[in-house]
Amino acid sequence: MIDTINIYSRSHNILESFDIDVIENLTEHKGKYGNYYKGNIGNFRVSYSETNLSLKGSLTKFLLGNNVQNMSRNQITEAFKKLEEKLGFDIGDFRISRVDLGVTFKMKSIVPMYLDSLIELPRYDTAIYGDETKSFSNKSKTVTFYDKVIEFKKDRSGTKLTDLGINSVNLLRYELQIKKANKLLGKVTINELNDDRYLKKLVN
Repeated sequence: MIDTINIYSRSHNILESFDIDVIENLTEHKGKYGNYYKGNIGNFRVSYSETNLSLKGSLTKFLLGNNVQNMSRNQITEAFKKLEEKLGFDIGDFRISRVDLGVTFKMKSIVPMYLDSLIELPRYDTAIYGDETKSFSNKSKTVTFYDKVIEFKKDRSGTKLTDLGINSVNLLRYELQIKKANKLLGKVTINELNDDRYLKKLVN
């Protein structure tokens, strides 16, 4: 289901009502067209100027604290509502510039065995990183399969998989990155993304 997402708004009403104090670790920068501000809200990276407000981050990590667990449709809605509470306004009309889908599978055997069976994907370039990651990419999409347990162990939070109720040591992660969602879906908003027609376009 939906994991990482990049959203933005250039609405005058949104920009006027935005309270910059909600940004954590705020820094100011000089740009070609004036100053802009960067920081974060939870794990979401935030960029704000007089003409644009953008947020980039993992919905799953924002709500659950990790992206090992899979989110349901209801939890995705809950994550957006939590983000709205932080911002102080509705984000349903925010445009989407990138969206990643991600699912973690519990496998019976070790992950490298499954990665070895993924030979190639027509019209995609293949990249292999050791025996733990294999990805296929073109100009618009990247499909990645990797060993989630190895990736999770690199996390310095101190959280263990058993803390999340996960006992499996064979976790295969699948991620689909849509690099230019606006070209694939059109100028779709968060509200419209809840429509199954848009989700089907992402995976087809």
